[in-house]
Amino acid sequence: MTVTVIIPVHDNWPLTRDCLVSLAAHTQDIRIVVADNGSTDETGVACPVLGRELFGECFTRLRFETNRNFGPACNAAADLADSDLLLFLNNDTLLSPGWLPPLVRELDEDAGLAGVGPLLLYPDGNVQHLGIAFWPAGGGVAHLYRNLPGDHALAGKARNFQALTAAALLVRRKDFLTVGGFDEGYVNGFEDVDLGLKLTATGRRMRCLPKSRITHLESKTFRRKEHDEANSARLAALWDMRRYGDLPELTAADGYRLRVLPDLELVLDVTQERERELLARLGSRFDPGRCAALLQEEPFWTGGWTLLSDFLERAGSWELAAQVLIQYFSLIWAPAPEDRVRLVRIWRALGQDTSAAEEDLRRQHMAMEQAPARLRQVADNLLASGKAGHAALIPLYEQAVVGALTKERL
Repeated sequence: MTVTVIIPVHDNWPLTRDCLVSLAAHTQDIRIVVADNGSTDETGVACPVLGRELFGECFTRLRFETNRNFGPACNAAADLADSDLLLFLNNDTLLSPGWLPPLVRELDEDAGLAGVGPLLLYPDGNVQHLGIAFWPAGGGVAHLYRNLPGDHALAGKARNFQALTAAALLVRRKDFLTVGGFDEGYVNGFEDVDLGLKLTATGRRMRCLPKSRITHLESKTFRRKEHDEANSARLAALWDMRRYGDLPELTAADGYRLRVLPDLELVLDVTQERERELLARLGSRFDPGRCAALLQEEPFWTGGWTLLSDFLERAGSWELAAQVLIQYFSLIWAPAPEDRVRLVRIWRALGQDTSAAEEDLRRQHMAMEQAPARLRQVADNLLASGKAGHAALIPLYEQAVVGALTKERL
């Protein structure tokens, strides 16, 4: 099956150059379309020269005089392509040997798939993307297990999703055109989530394949995130997000449980049985090295992070304690109030500016005050999802509201 790789770009020629060189080194039998969104740097002159040098007649530069943004540029390139498959690829990616054949083979062999993507890793080897999860009760979307070590067993598991990032996404061209391509009402964000929902509307799925791995520098485009609020609002207006919540199922399949914080945010945690096992292995006499080793094995053990950071703070090892908390916060979606307070204390001890952390804590306390009023809407959304398992989450939210009402303001 023929593949056209579509790379939308706007300036940042060094990124595009490195991406193209990496692509040529690790990929064969492809066509390339660079969709140039009105670049004003060296891209205009250097890209066509390097593209022809690396790919010959298989390279095309599609030039726009103004920045049409991600979706419109990709749609125009897809119209131009005449291949069976389209591979949308960010220019801030670096490819690895053998990355493309597993994706093509999986999509060719499984008609139940609407798209496939590789495991995306940060340059430090941690996970950037292995799939998009939808929160229950219409609570939003996010990358599942972001910042998990790339060599962890969880990162090596192939999973089905309702959406994958378009930073590296392989789809059938026919399917892409049939659903109308990327919705051009989004501005550089959430159009891939929207595309996933359109492609999987008939029951098909997207799949992340960890045997295909590439490096993603992520969000190097200037002012990349400034439209997130408007994009999120558009997604919520077009789709009934209550229907798509799959985070409980995804995490339960991996052996985890969800806890609800007093501000009604969710945090991933180990099961109580797994926690007892980890505490038994830790032993009665606390050993920080042993605890750190267990957290490498089980990075979503929230109790372990609390034990380790508490020990380091009490020992006056404030820099290490801060590093531990920052690593912990990078793995979870919403730190508990007491964890935020601990970080503020530690940063104060180190003489660092705590204004941003204190503002985050203030917003969390405001959310805790609003939690009782929000509870009924959350419960209604869980019931309206049509998923019996989601209704079972309602007691967790109710317990969290009790915690919000009784929790001492720290």
